[in-house]
Amino acid sequence: SDLEVHRIPRSGVLRRPLELKDHARGPFPLVPGRDPGFPEDPGAAGAWWWEVFGWRDGAPGECSTGLFPGLLMIGELGCGYALNLVFNGDARGRVVCTWNSEGPPLFAPEPDLPAWFETWLDLLLCDAVHPVWRGPVLRVRLPRSAPGSPLDGGERAREALLAGASGDGAGGDGPAPAAADALEAALRTDADPRVRLAAVCALSRGPGAAGRLRGIASTAVGDPADLARTLLAATAR
Repeated sequence: SDLEVHRIPRSGVLRRPLELKDHARGPFPLVPGRDPGFPEDPGAAGAWWWEVFGWRDGAPGECSTGLFPGLLMIGELGCGYALNLVFNGDARGRVVCTWNSEGPPLFAPEPDLPAWFETWLDLLLCDAVHPVWRGPVLRVRLPRSAPGSPLDGGERAREALLAGASGDGAGGDGPAPAAADALEAALRTDADPRVRLAAVCALSRGPGAAGRLRGIASTAVGDPADLARTLLAATAR
């Protein structure tokens, strides 16, 4: 469709609409899994934005800073942070978070928007929403604990859901074999009910999910077993 994607630059001054539209329709230049090469030196960040995204600032008619090409904003996270869908570029269909010029855009781990949304629903189901960050920003790794400190139950549940969404190595979502083994262990041994439910959700995705769910339904007890049976019934329908 003929998308009209515009953002108001931080200066509050709109550039020429035609130039903004042409820039916004361009391809998003980043690709998942590839280091964008964002400079550690803050003083060098301006040149990076200029080279990679074509940002210009100051002259009328030039592309404004903060205008990301190839992205359709689907969620405003506040303070200029946004959740976006790539509609043009090699990463088309992926979900990506942007943070103004504070850092490079970050891809969510899921292969597409439906998979991302499924994991967000799983977060709500498992009560694994962080008490501070209640928005879709949770779908991108943001360390909330001090380095080296043990993860609490909510953080372990979010890690389990990320393990189920990051891909099985065949281009889709679902846990890789090593991650599936770790999720099975968490399902049997973790004391936090949020983690056990998250493990079921993660194991319900990707190739082999039906077999894993049948095993959980027949051997687990309580809420994890009930959830496995519910997911199996939904899959059958």
